[in-house]
Amino acid sequence: MKKFLLAVSICSIMVCGCSSTPENSFASSVEHPDAGTAKTRNYIFDDCKIYYDRGQYEAALKACEATYSQGISESAIYLGDIYLFGRINNQIDVAKAVSYYESEGGVKGLYKAARVYEKGVNTDVNLPKALSYYEKAANQGDILSANYVANSYLKGRAAPRDEAKAIKYFKVAADAGDPKAQFQLACFYRDGKHTAKNDDLAYVYFSKAAAQKHTEALYEKAQMEENGIGTEKNINQAIETYRELVTRSNYTPAMYTLGKLLITTSSDEEDHNSGISFLEQASKKQYVPAKYLLGVEYIKGENVEKSTRRGIELIKECIEKGYAPAMYTFGYINERGLGVTKNDASAYAWYHIASDCGISAADNKYQTSLSNATLLGLSKLANQKYQDYKGMYKCAKFNGPNQIFSLN
Repeated sequence: MKKFLLAVSICSIMVCGCSSTPENSFASSVEHPDAGTAKTRNYIFDDCKIYYDRGQYEAALKACEATYSQGISESAIYLGDIYLFGRINNQIDVAKAVSYYESEGGVKGLYKAARVYEKGVNTDVNLPKALSYYEKAANQGDILSANYVANSYLKGRAAPRDEAKAIKYFKVAADAGDPKAQFQLACFYRDGKHTAKNDDLAYVYFSKAAAQKHTEALYEKAQMEENGIGTEKNINQAIETYRELVTRSNYTPAMYTLGKLLITTSSDEEDHNSGISFLEQASKKQYVPAKYLLGVEYIKGENVEKSTRRGIELIKECIEKGYAPAMYTFGYINERGLGVTKNDASAYAWYHIASDCGISAADNKYQTSLSNATLLGLSKLANQKYQDYKGMYKCAKFNGPNQIFSLN
């Protein structure tokens, strides 16, 4: 009897040991794909994925269909891929593939369906159909899809041009945290392009992108703070932002603006010296506004050793680039005879060209210079110079500041 009880106890221990499950194994009701094929399986999603990744597509089809029927939506992506690329016997069924992608119910499936029609994967390119899927994904907050939809409506690609919808989807991407979309949307609000001008919203979205270290957004945010547009004017905060940009990336427009502010807003000699240094660095990088302001500083001789000759050389280099403020300033140089012979005819020509290039301050100046030239019997010469210079120097569409600095 004792031997019998001992045997029962030993058996109980063995049964308990056999029924335990290691921590890294599948649940006891699920068999791994490497298990024997004789039994009916209870598949889990890992089976679907493992078979597909191994290229065992017939087994993957069974596993994925089983887990799909269990409501595991991720399986739809693998089923879609099996039919889209003809993984089994090269049998392609695009409609079935797209149906599976769409049934996944999330962004991933919608994005894949959109790509099928955008790229024409085993079917014809169909941009309107692609757009419809991208739009569904965008409405679920997908950044890539929202940007695609926004640009499609903005450019009239795959759908009629619709600026309101374009702005709507740029906003979807921006509010989802995309710094490029935030920057783009801010530019639209700042310029009143494709939507109503709104400086407050421009500042908000520049700030969002700037918080993610978007270089141009940091610069534009600082510009708005410098000029009190869309926010309170805050020169000191703008200067710190420009410093950050210069330190982090040597961004040339920030280098120029930092130099300008240190010269024009500070009474500290050390700031003036630093300002000139930043202008020189930006000038060496061929940033035209920096060359222009540095030229003005050499002619004035207040923050740097005076050199009218060097200043005029820099002004002329800017004129060659079509920089309108330099044309205006060279008109002033000729009007006053600063380092050149006083010449009302030349002054008229340069002021007139600057006016043609959009410098409103030159409008009255060129008329006054023409009157002075006429009194000296030089009206014909003045008009000839204007025609000559106009043919030689063109207004450049310069992407940057267009500010005139006084030589007084």
